[in-house]
Amino acid sequence: DRTGKGCRVDISMYDSMIAVADIVHPASMGVEPNRTLEGIGILHAFRAKDGWFTVEVVREPHFPRFAKAVGHPEWLSDERLSTRAGWSQHMEDVIRPGVEAWAAGIGKLEAATQLAEAGVAAGPVNNAQDIRRDPHVKARSFLHEIETGDGAEPVAVVGNPIAFQPAPPEPREPARWPTLGEHTEQVLRDRLGLDAGEIRALREEGCIA
Repeated sequence: DRTGKGCRVDISMYDSMIAVADIVHPASMGVEPNRTLEGIGILHAFRAKDGWFTVEVVREPHFPRFAKAVGHPEWLSDERLSTRAGWSQHMEDVIRPGVEAWAAGIGKLEAATQLAEAGVAAGPVNNAQDIRRDPHVKARSFLHEIETGDGAEPVAVVGNPIAFQPAPPEPREPARWPTLGEHTEQVLRDRLGLDAGEIRALREEGCIA
């Protein structure tokens, strides 16, 4: 509408999932997510040598591929593991120890790759630090560090997964986390039209910081 010219719209699946998952921002402030979803089959994260990988087996016909891939074909004749209910009941005493023993000597990416090649839905679990170090994410300038202004570590926030080109890939000016009440007077004056006396009265009454 402004220029009469079209632009290229770039929507990355990876960027979109980072935005939807929203783990980078909380993790940069010390909050870690729960990696387990119970009750619908094998939809769990398992530990490998260098981190976690996730596995999805939610139908009985898929279980043989999984059992053979992790080196436990004997599970196929174990009546306890013949149903999804059995998988949940024996996750911690049978399945998890078996899978994690198999993966103990390999990395999470290798474990996920071997399972995927066997026809099992699997993938490495990238935590917030993995995402922040990911060359792909850095190349797309998708994460932005916001200074807090109080000397603490910057807070990481995700950008917009929908990128318009041509457009500047970086913020036009360094972002900074505002302090409490930093822009209160400016907003009340410029947006609401309050004068200095009205603003002072609100502050004296404890209505604003």
